[in-house]
Amino acid sequence: MGGVPLEPTDLDHRLRAAETIVREAGRVAADHFARRELLSIDRKGVQDLVSDADRSCEDFIVAGLSRLFPEDGFLGEERGSRNPKAAAIWVVDPIDGTHNFLTGIPVWCVSLGLVVGGELVLGIIDTRSRASSTQQGEPAARF
Repeated sequence: MGGVPLEPTDLDHRLRAAETIVREAGRVAADHFARRELLSIDRKGVQDLVSDADRSCEDFIVAGLSRLFPEDGFLGEERGSRNPKAAAIWVVDPIDGTHNFLTGIPVWCVSLGLVVGGELVLGIIDTRSRASSTQQGEPAARF
């Protein structure tokens, strides 16, 4: 992975864009949650489930960020790695708490982080009840 730091204005632009995309991904996930009995569910491991909702939310996030930041890489829980040597790597957990999500427990979130030079510099979480984001060295903000 490249070690070139991002400029603060670029980081701020990425944060604003990611907040919008994660908020919309949260809406997509909430729509799936409302009709979760219709989802196709697979097992990745003994206790590790994945559903159509996980995949579609991850695809939504990656597509949105790729359009804006085509040089960035991705590490997704469901789809794996793409462009792993990029200077900026987005880490995507499309539905953090899949078991809760699939069993109707409303304790789950959409999680996204940005790693630059091996350091986490941005984090965005949408829980549907509230969303928060943070930049390296700053407290979380709610939107």
